[in-house]
Amino acid sequence: MGDPQNKNNGFQNHPVIPRAALVFAAVALGVWLRGIPNEIDIDSYAYQKMAGGKMGEVVQPYANRVLHPLLVQSIAKLGIQDNALIFAGVGAVSLFIFVFSVAGLVGKRLPPLGLAAMLCSPVLCLYCVNIYLPDLFYLAQWGLLLLLMRREKILWGAILLFFMQMTRESTVLVAAAIIAAAVFHKKWKWAFAAGAALLCGMAAVSWLARGAQTNIHGLNGIFYMGTKVLANAAANLLGITVWTDSYARVLPHMYPEMPVWKTGLPAWLSLGGVGEVGIYEVNPAAFFRTTAVVLSTFGVLPVLLLRHVKNTGWKKLKDLPFFPLVLLLSGVAFYGLGMVSGRSVDRLTGYGWPVFWVFLPLFYGWKKGAQNETMDPPSIPCNTLFWVLQILCQWAPLLVFRIHAPFQLAAGLAAVLLCHWCAWKLLARLTAQNA
Repeated sequence: MGDPQNKNNGFQNHPVIPRAALVFAAVALGVWLRGIPNEIDIDSYAYQKMAGGKMGEVVQPYANRVLHPLLVQSIAKLGIQDNALIFAGVGAVSLFIFVFSVAGLVGKRLPPLGLAAMLCSPVLCLYCVNIYLPDLFYLAQWGLLLLLMRREKILWGAILLFFMQMTRESTVLVAAAIIAAAVFHKKWKWAFAAGAALLCGMAAVSWLARGAQTNIHGLNGIFYMGTKVLANAAANLLGITVWTDSYARVLPHMYPEMPVWKTGLPAWLSLGGVGEVGIYEVNPAAFFRTTAVVLSTFGVLPVLLLRHVKNTGWKKLKDLPFFPLVLLLSGVAFYGLGMVSGRSVDRLTGYGWPVFWVFLPLFYGWKKGAQNETMDPPSIPCNTLFWVLQILCQWAPLLVFRIHAPFQLAAGLAAVLLCHWCAWKLLARLTAQNA
């Protein structure tokens, strides 16, 4: 007979399972708090059309994100007629893979409360309810890629990077971070594999999306992305909503009124289908709204990142090994560009998760010359109060809106800033105690 004391050893030897279960419960609670929208996101219609085999009705850049709807279309051929059900199922499996990937990467570096507080974020819940968008599917692939990179599985990592490029064009930033870190550390195999996977992914996307329409302005792809960044930066940071006659034609429900100012383009300047440009509205509050979103997307973890930099110094970051350097470069790049790459600032800054959800738990307090990549025991000076501040900071803007508080924007931003200030003071005290 076996030792009765060892009955649960299989479960105890896999701490990822109970930690992941706690995260799933926390995310379910977060989805309930956030609520499921009555109407789907406007971008969702493009992915529904692609899943229905109507690529010719889809414009760029949505048409470049082919893998997610193509997977749904393939599953539908097995006899499942409800595409919404398939999208939801793919999202559920993606969430499962992503949570287990992060839990597996972080391991025991965070207490269960910390892992749940970290991932029970409005942005992850947003990905969960927007089932037609490829965000959750993309995060699952990304999480698996990091697991493969951690184990130096170059071939499998390149294959997964190829599929990531077929899911979202922003994989360019992931590949760029890998190539930059690989060149810095002279890991030429990783640099070559990432570059080859990216180019092959671009070629596959170009072939699969060959029947799609051009972007709504009829502009060159690279020029379109550049002007899109400028327009979103103006809207999100300056409160100036840019208007064009092409916007008014294609998206009349979003631009129902006349702009406050417009002018025609000179005859010598040809910009695709754009004949007039102008300003649709000016909203000075946009900067404060963007600030509140950016500072609450990952709770008070940006404070922890600043504390890490303060303790180690910027110059010490060059001593980071290959894997954490990829996490840092990719996470910071996505986090910063999220403010200017689209109007859904929370959804886009959420792509900075590698630096907050993996890098910080693993490498906070890392020092050059340490025997292991990570420190053991954990060196993050956090306690229960820190994780309470984390939850409050993440959910403050949404809760302020839900209770219809007066001066909602000011109240939400003030709550977020207060949480950051308290976290900074708390970390300073805990660091001094642990010194």
